[in-house]
Amino acid sequence: MRYWLLFGILLALCPLRSLSTEREIRLTMGAIHFSGDYHRDNRTDITYLPFTIQYRQFPWSTKLTIPYVKIKGNSV
Repeated sequence: MRYWLLFGILLALCPLRSLSTEREIRLTMGAIHFSGDYHRDNRTDITYLPFTIQYRQFPWSTKLTIPYVKIKGNSV
């Protein structure tokens, strides 16, 4: 539940930008979910949520990605 709260907060902050045209802050988020049996008897679910913060000030740019990965399934 707390991850969905964090997702909502980051999603709400995504449109924020610096007022200067030479500086920019971007917050982005993605979501990918894989599910399958992968030629095994049991099903595996994989959830990947990357949170990315990018700061640009001409001519420099830096980016930080914080991943959240959840794998649910039986071990071999």
